[in-house]
Amino acid sequence: MRTAFALGITVSGETRKTDVRDLHAWLTDADEWRGAVHLTANDPVSGALGWSETLVVALGSGGAISTLLPLLTAWIRHRTYDVRLTLRTRDGEVIAELDAARVRDPEVLRALTATLAATIEAAERRLPPG
Repeated sequence: MRTAFALGITVSGETRKTDVRDLHAWLTDADEWRGAVHLTANDPVSGALGWSETLVVALGSGGAISTLLPLLTAWIRHRTYDVRLTLRTRDGEVIAELDAARVRDPEVLRALTATLAATIEAAERRLPPG
């Protein structure tokens, strides 16, 4: 897959360290995402214990988002506790924050997916061609 856009995903909440690794495993179980998803350690935050990790997803052009969104939505739906995903561009700009408080309602999931898709697509359009 030719990388057109790298998306950083961080997970907030009490179980963030295991959640980011669980999301990594969830995505890499899908054949089309193997090799395109990596964990990176972040610099420690002042006043916090330990470090956090970011999941970096390399998105190719042409349909990559349409295959990523159902996987993210399904992962969120399987959480039985509150979770927050923050999506950032390579330069750190926050492009979306998703709060999922035990999401079970299909309409809420559809709305989250639509918002996420529109936000990522808008960020991709801002990228220089190439």
